[in-house]
Amino acid sequence: MRLDRCPACKARLRGDEPLDQPCRRCGADLGLTRRAERQAEAAQRRARQALAAGEGALAFSEALRALRLVDAPSTRQTVAAALICVARLRRDQEDSG
Repeated sequence: MRLDRCPACKARLRGDEPLDQPCRRCGADLGLTRRAERQAEAAQRRARQALAAGEGALAFSEALRALRLVDAPSTRQTVAAALICVARLRRDQEDSG
């Protein structure tokens, strides 16, 4: 997940710009957006770790946290994977119960 456009003026951003650098076209403060991006990356990483551990509910919670911060295709894929994991766990519980 990388911020590639300014949310205010849609100018294309370079990936090598410092995190606290304002938009070069409109001067918008990109700090909050970039912090949200970093928080979303961390939440998505936790979601993937929870998926690997078979903890579907935690994975879903973290994936939703990431999606609320940044709506990106990779985040939506993590949400979908977590939902599949939760559904399988519920199915297995119903089958064994």
